Amino acid sequence: MDIILLRHTSSIDNEAGVFSRPDTGLSKKGLIEMDRLLLKDYSVEVIYSSPYKRSLVLAQTLAQKLDLPLIEDPRLREIDFGLFEGRSFAEIEKSFPEEVEKWLEDPLSFRYPGGEAFSCVGKRARSFYKDLDRSSLIISHQALMFSLLAEVLGYDYKELAKLQMGSGARIHLKDQPWRLISLENL
Repeated sequence: MDIILLRHTSSIDNEAGVFSRPDTGLSKKGLIEMDRLLLKDYSVEVIYSSPYKRSLVLAQTLAQKLDLPLIEDPRLREIDFGLFEGRSFAEIEKSFPEEVEKWLEDPLSFRYPGGEAFSCVGKRARSFYKDLDRSSLIISHQALMFSLLAEVLGYDYKELAKLQMGSGARIHLKDQPWRLISLENL
């Protein structure tokens, strides 16, 4: 079985330098990047996508091009940044100095004010992974992809944080035993 993880391409919020919101769409750059991803080979049986607009647009386009079923799965959504959503890091530092200090000290256990902790994303990733039963293309977000890699390959989160996983990043995993075949950035 093959799993291909695909991070959504550049979004409007990514380019504005703010913590993304669920409804943010792809930027002009993201649409150009999407065209490049359409040229890649995807030997899969199904496409799963986060319900967030920036992932779903790419998933719908690929599903149509590849004539594959598309399943939206809420477990694939981005981490809930809570009160940080739509704000730049500078704004957050000014409005939430104590929270920023806690976040920088231990980002894995930090719970975003009004949002969720990274461990919540890990639980969603674990639940989703246990349900996979066929070669799949999974279109999602960086935090969820890190969590899936940790779950499937047993990687340590702190080591995964060192990986460069930009917009449009493509990761290919293969089973028996599970191993990383490739990680490509646009």
